[in-house]
Amino acid sequence: MFNKCYLTIWIGNKYQTVKCAKGVPVTISFYEDDDPEQGYLSLANSVINIDSGSMVQAIGDLSLIYPSSGQFGSAKRLRSLQIGSNVTGYYNPNMNTANPLAFNNSMLEYLYLQNLPQATYNLDLSNCPELKYLNASNSGFTGFNFAKGGLLNEAYVNAPASLVMCNLDYLTNANFHLTSPTSVTSLRLEGGKLFDNYTFVTQLTNLNVLRITDINWTL
Repeated sequence: MFNKCYLTIWIGNKYQTVKCAKGVPVTISFYEDDDPEQGYLSLANSVINIDSGSMVQAIGDLSLIYPSSGQFGSAKRLRSLQIGSNVTGYYNPNMNTANPLAFNNSMLEYLYLQNLPQATYNLDLSNCPELKYLNASNSGFTGFNFAKGGLLNEAYVNAPASLVMCNLDYLTNANFHLTSPTSVTSLRLEGGKLFDNYTFVTQLTNLNVLRITDINWTL
């Protein structure tokens, strides 16, 4: 949590309220009929709401509930969010084009979106200038729009058709992990003090739309 507060978690019409301290993780368990002996509450087709979401710094492993959508815009202080998982065999087909993820989290630093193969849409991260780490490996995102002048220093992306990368001065070629370079057909690459644009562009053999600046190539 960003500061001391009370946090209320709703699942359908059931809720729990807990007292939270700054920087201390909170684990909340919901049971059928509030009885641990009956096992955990089924989350199928359930909506989970977090009151006081603006005070949350990190949301842990949501991959366990195989979410189909997520709205995190009110979590203004959110710094870390895990929706996907890199656990062997994990596969979440529920996250798809019906409810695209959208992020307007200016303090978000770490984002985990692995193994979401049906999320076949452009992921707009232009409003996440503090984002340092993205893992979207084995996911179906068709494009990535990173924040101009953002702090990104490591990213894992699978097979996007389009990339927008402007003034990412902390990103190197070695830390930009692109699984399928031949999938990229559109690229906007501007600035990037540590990024070798020539080496990168020559790997994208199917490019047909390119905007690039700061060219200093020896051919």
